Amino acid sequence: MVKEAVSFYFKEKRPEEFGSFLYDLPEIKSANEKYTQTNIPGRVGSLVTSNGSVQNIEIKCTLSIVNKRFLSTLRNLKEWLLGHGKLSFTETPDSYYEVLWVDHGDIARQVRKYGQFTVTFICIPYEFEITGKESYTLPSSGILNNSFQESMPVYKITGEGMCTLSVNGNEMTANVGQNLTIDTRRMSAYRTDGTVMNTSVTGDYDKLHLLHGSNEISVSSGFQLEVIPYWGWKA
Repeated sequence: MVKEAVSFYFKEKRPEEFGSFLYDLPEIKSANEKYTQTNIPGRVGSLVTSNGSVQNIEIKCTLSIVNKRFLSTLRNLKEWLLGHGKLSFTETPDSYYEVLWVDHGDIARQVRKYGQFTVTFICIPYEFEITGKESYTLPSSGILNNSFQESMPVYKITGEGMCTLSVNGNEMTANVGQNLTIDTRRMSAYRTDGTVMNTSVTGDYDKLHLLHGSNEISVSSGFQLEVIPYWGWKA
């Protein structure tokens, strides 16, 4: 039995649809957490402290063109490899990366010189598990089990008036007018129509993350809560 070659999907399309193929395994550069070094008189070695931020990751893919219609293939590839979207590999179909930007350089020049070209996907430093996009409706209080690493969920609250959302004892208060979305990754609150409501919430977004294991979640009586966990692994 011949094993299928590794390929990938970007914006739900594969390179084979554009007359190209993945020449080699992707190169995934791990995320680096930013830190500060402080020299203290009399201390051997610097004091290293994290500032809590993590750089985006780079995923490099080397592609070759096999389509004889060279110019039209280049045009279609350039159009496909623009903007942002989801990136997944055929050998790990249950997970994906969120692409923020694509750098493909001068494809025509690379192909003429080397026979291949390199595409660099700039991604959020997290590998998302596909089931993490599902929405979980919770009662006024309950447990949500996270089998993965710490995740940055989205909370959707419906109701009217002042509401308190509690996650593992950490509270965020919100003035809800029919609906409110609390997005912990983007550190933003907004309505379903896109209206930004950051001034309507009080609390720390970071403390609403879902930790590995059991997470106790509650919302004020009279309100309904949905959670989109976006769980997975730190890249």
